[in-house]
Amino acid sequence: MKHSWVKEFMELFFTDRLKAYQLKSEKIPTKLYKYQPVSPERIESLKQNKIWFSKATALNDPFDCRSTYFNEDELITTFKKHRLDETSGKTFEELAQGMDEMMDFLRSNVELTCFSEKPSNMPMWGNYADNHKGICIEYDFTQLESDSQFSKYLFPVGYESNRYNITNILKDIVEEKISNKTYLIFFLMLLKHDSWDYEKEWRIFNIEGYEGNDRKGSLIECPIKPTAIYFGLNCSDEDIEAISSVVDKDVTKLHKVQLKNHEFFHLDVI
Repeated sequence: MKHSWVKEFMELFFTDRLKAYQLKSEKIPTKLYKYQPVSPERIESLKQNKIWFSKATALNDPFDCRSTYFNEDELITTFKKHRLDETSGKTFEELAQGMDEMMDFLRSNVELTCFSEKPSNMPMWGNYADNHKGICIEYDFTQLESDSQFSKYLFPVGYESNRYNITNILKDIVEEKISNKTYLIFFLMLLKHDSWDYEKEWRIFNIEGYEGNDRKGSLIECPIKPTAIYFGLNCSDEDIEAISSVVDKDVTKLHKVQLKNHEFFHLDVI
């Protein structure tokens, strides 16, 4: 797992949530970065200091927010133990299918926005910032109050070669040891295949987006302003001027990425 402490955090989340949040708070990087292309809509969102939260179903990884699996036979054994077929009017197989449908329902209603730990991540510039024609926005989330929604729902992404087994968690839900099914959202969100570990990703999700709506996402006002914006190697002068005109330059420093003669694969910043 990319962040070695993430597994500990996930285990604590169901046993001692206070300790889990304390651990996460200690590990939040001072700065996080959002790579994105430039468009009139993006410039307007910068002007309004808003961030786009996408539906999980719109993300580019088919396994994104599908990082879990469960043992159907074990779950059916739990159903039989509690004779749930008699109270629900469904077969044990239908009950197991219902768990799968519940997971899909949670996933289809999650809205989230993504950040990286570094402004010099080469693949991120290529994949998410329009081949360096875009920008990288820096945020200092340590400025947030602890009760801020952005702070509370900011989490690291862990990277594994296998999906996470939530059989015991689902059994606890069946036996009413866990009452709030939305906690499963965290396990849907926080793991990706280890081929994505170059992203060094953190995520914020919009709990208010969990409404069963049809929208593709939401523009959410950010409680803090960007501390810096980095313009890519191929960002046009027109885009630089347009973005410079809408940000608060007393708060947001503006940087241009440059490529110089170096021994290392290194981008300079001016």
